[in-house]
Amino acid sequence: MGSPDLKRTRSATDKPTKERIYVRTLAPSDLEACVALEEAAFIPSERCPRETFSYRLKVCPELCFGIFTIRRNKEYLLGHAIATKTLSPSVTESSMAVSTPRHFPHNPAGPTIALHSLAIQPAYQGRYLGTTLLQEYIQRMSMGGCVQRIALIARNRLVGFYGRFGFRCKGVSPIKFGGGEWMDLVLEI
Repeated sequence: MGSPDLKRTRSATDKPTKERIYVRTLAPSDLEACVALEEAAFIPSERCPRETFSYRLKVCPELCFGIFTIRRNKEYLLGHAIATKTLSPSVTESSMAVSTPRHFPHNPAGPTIALHSLAIQPAYQGRYLGTTLLQEYIQRMSMGGCVQRIALIARNRLVGFYGRFGFRCKGVSPIKFGGGEWMDLVLEI
């Protein structure tokens, strides 16, 4: 794990304190916090459904990370990166689908990580938490040689942000989720 970011905050006695920010793997017990974050960060048509979060956190928690802080002995989710593995070199409608008895969107043998959601609480956006989380995510996923790439879809306005981490824009995605108009982005590892 990278070194935590430390921020100056004020305590109840108005003395400066340090807020510890850290990244850890998510677990099924983080479901409610992830759903609440998704609701705060995305418009309704772009939100991941609760049952999809539940599936991803149960079957592939090793691909799902959160960035947290602790205040008054309580942990708070500030952002998350939620993913599955796929055989495709890019994110597909199938990799994003809800699990059914006949369809399992996560394929553990897949060489591609499909990063479905990178979200930061709106009140914490602009504080480099997305940068910290994505850097940590890429570093951890690059270790071990189990994957060849990380793929995601993003709105055109975010292509530059992901480009700073080495993601290459492959053009307009055929995915129609949330009204379409997504760009395919891929980071080769």
